[in-house]
Amino acid sequence: MKKLTVAVVLTLTLAASGCSDGGDAETDTAAPAESSSEPSESAAPSAAAGGGEENVLIGTVGTEEDPDAFEITLTDSSGAPVETLPAGDYTINVNDLSEIHNFHLKGGEVDETTTVPEVGEQSFEVTLAAGEYEAICDPHPNMVTSFTVT
Repeated sequence: MKKLTVAVVLTLTLAASGCSDGGDAETDTAAPAESSSEPSESAAPSAAAGGGEENVLIGTVGTEEDPDAFEITLTDSSGAPVETLPAGDYTINVNDLSEIHNFHLKGGEVDETTTVPEVGEQSFEVTLAAGEYEAICDPHPNMVTSFTVT
């Protein structure tokens, strides 16, 4: 994974099983976590609104090894998947490595996306209010992960 210059990085990881672009489903068995509907605490309370670099989240579509891998991630400073976050203002830095995937963050009043087939880095300034959010690949809807904002 490219190293991005940020003090704190948040990551959600999902190896999407059963997601296909016409062939067999691709998954990354080395993914650190699979999707779960049960939130767990992965972000420190210091990531609440009013902070600085604590409010930077990094999303990635694909992997350095395989840009078209069926994987969406969002990382924290320890590399742990983000499943809960405190409400607040965040900067989401997305590294979209794939021409066949996109990164679409939605929930509450947030609806931010990268585009297919564009690749590169893009940033979104968002306010996350309490509720459920998901990062999804629009062309491959089984490639999704979710988190809760409290």
